[in-house]
Amino acid sequence: MKKIKLLLPLTFLLFSLSACQSSNQEKEKATTVTTTTQTTQTTSDNVDETKQAGMSLTNIEKGDYTSIIGTWQNELGDTLVFNRDGLDSENLVIQGAFLRESNLELNIVPDGNNDEAYSLILVPANTIIPDSSFISGDGDTSDGKRDRMVATKTQLEGGSHFEHSVFYKISD
Repeated sequence: MKKIKLLLPLTFLLFSLSACQSSNQEKEKATTVTTTTQTTQTTSDNVDETKQAGMSLTNIEKGDYTSIIGTWQNELGDTLVFNRDGLDSENLVIQGAFLRESNLELNIVPDGNNDEAYSLILVPANTIIPDSSFISGDGDTSDGKRDRMVATKTQLEGGSHFEHSVFYKISD
């Protein structure tokens, strides 16, 4: 009889402790999930701010030109104007975007004439146009500290012709 009297309180105590432990584990899991979600959200916010600071090739490839909105001009006086949807021009149409190494090439077709199509190479700040994009022996001599673009129908030619042909952003 004494054994039964001792077993009942011990059994009750064990069930109570098990229930408390399960409840505490569920609270810990809920707290962990909440913390993880907050951390992820903060990380996403920081990434968005980084993308908005300069040229975002991944966004442009997807059709979002927000990071390059504005007027771009080269030393020859040629200008390109971009809005949220692409080139702000009635006679220039973007017909494709292709990531190439650390740059993005836009296929530009003037007046719907595919024979006159050319590539506009977008180069973010702190990256270079690879030597493989140039005719042998030439390289990127543009201002690597700035976002820039260069238009070409074939491989790029270096030297002063290249330097004068590079587009830099001049206004928003």
